[in-house]
Amino acid sequence: MKDDRIRITYLIDSIGAGGAQTHVLNVLKNIDHQRFAVSCVCVRMPGSRFDELESLPVETLVLNLENLVSLKRTWRALRQLSAFIRAQDTQILHAYLFNPSLLAGLYRFLHPFGPLLVTSRRDVGYWHKPWHWRAYRLLNLLTRRVIAVTNDVRNTSMRMEKIRPARIATIYNGVDTDFYQTNATLRAESRARWGLADEHLVIGILAILRPEKRHDIFIQAAAKLADRFPHARFMVVGGNSDEDWESRIRAQVDELGLAERVIFTGKLANSRPALAAFDISVLCSDTEGMSNTLLESIAMGVPAVATRVGGNPEVIEDGVSGVLFPAGDADRLAEELGRLLDDAELRQRYARAARERALKVFSIRAMLDAMQETYVSLLR
Repeated sequence: MKDDRIRITYLIDSIGAGGAQTHVLNVLKNIDHQRFAVSCVCVRMPGSRFDELESLPVETLVLNLENLVSLKRTWRALRQLSAFIRAQDTQILHAYLFNPSLLAGLYRFLHPFGPLLVTSRRDVGYWHKPWHWRAYRLLNLLTRRVIAVTNDVRNTSMRMEKIRPARIATIYNGVDTDFYQTNATLRAESRARWGLADEHLVIGILAILRPEKRHDIFIQAAAKLADRFPHARFMVVGGNSDEDWESRIRAQVDELGLAERVIFTGKLANSRPALAAFDISVLCSDTEGMSNTLLESIAMGVPAVATRVGGNPEVIEDGVSGVLFPAGDADRLAEELGRLLDDAELRQRYARAARERALKVFSIRAMLDAMQETYVSLLR
């Protein structure tokens, strides 16, 4: 029997715990497999969640290409990729992140009549150097559609990469709203796990330990609130990608006399238990694309206080489903947190609105409906 499904190959660096990797894994798990035959290529390595990928009806390939500097290794990877795409009869090649997108561009240059190329933009390129933008401009000559995770990212890409508006679309990330929801049992178990009592009000920051996530602002605000709210506890949730930064934050906690009030959880397999323990979720980042932390927080019905940067204002309706504050302003953060700690009814109102917004705008179903329609439209 003929297989009339649309055939899509996803190209990603690995399947791990990062935002883009989690997004791709969610797509592969939840896409309509009756309409789409999907496969996945990991450019660098399998990643910590590759076993989840292998449990799906998805053909996979790992190239073990660390970077594109070695011409010999890159050429070998291109030959492997080409054979895989032929075997899958791929119609659309969808690449995520910089190096996988460049590899996809090289493949498309060598195979001008091959599958249509789609690339994604996950952030505003705060780490890009001028040559990154030039590379994207060349890549866009070979790309049929660019997908941005927020309107802010879309606008930045149009400006820096000279993309025509018709060539780039915004599709918001989606979160598994069935998985990311809480109940009394989960909340009690989660709080007991970290030694939290019923009377504790928990303010948490869920972010990898890196300077741009500004944990220092979170700790400054905690110090301003500690005396006024003796039952407040502050959770720092996330793995370490910068040992110096983690050491600095731990030293800051000690210097401010907060060692008994701040809990470092380290890296967790998933954020759900921590979010179930939170009363308020905080995001202090100086820059963001589309924050998984915010999506998971609102899906769990946790009021969020986040910086007014990047895509955060597209997720949080200020004063409706959460609060936005200026990046780097510890005083304003402490003020907004104090207002929420003082007002249980306000927290509950934000929590209900947050959950409703997640279900309506940021569900996996809403994301996939938009992505699937994009794929279909490209082949019409």
